[in-house]
Amino acid sequence: MTRANLRSLVPLLGLTAGAGLIMAAVFATPLGIDRNADWGTSRWFMVEAGIVFLCASFLLLLWPPIGNLPRSIAARIRDRGPVSSRSGARDAGQGMIGNPASRNHTG
Repeated sequence: MTRANLRSLVPLLGLTAGAGLIMAAVFATPLGIDRNADWGTSRWFMVEAGIVFLCASFLLLLWPPIGNLPRSIAARIRDRGPVSSRSGARDAGQGMIGNPASRNHTG
C-alpha cells in the first residue's frame, strides 16, 4: 500500500468510526449494548465522539489546507536536521528540576 492510498484511507476510517459510534449509541438497546432505554452519559459520549470523528474526517477530506497539514509538518521536521545540545556537555544536568547542581546555595 502506497502512502497516497494510506492518506486517503485515514479519513475514510474516521468516517466509518464516527458513523459506527453514532449508530451504536442510537441502536444500543436493540443491539444489546445497553439494557436501559434511557440515554445516559455513555450514550451521549458516544454520539459526541462520533460527531468529532465525522467532523475531523470531513475536514481532512474536503478542506485542502487541513488535509495537507501533516505533509507540511513532516517536511519541516525533515528539513530541521539533527538535534544537538545548545550548551554542550560541560553543562549537562544543570538547570534540571531536582538536580542539586542547579540550586544556588549562598552561605
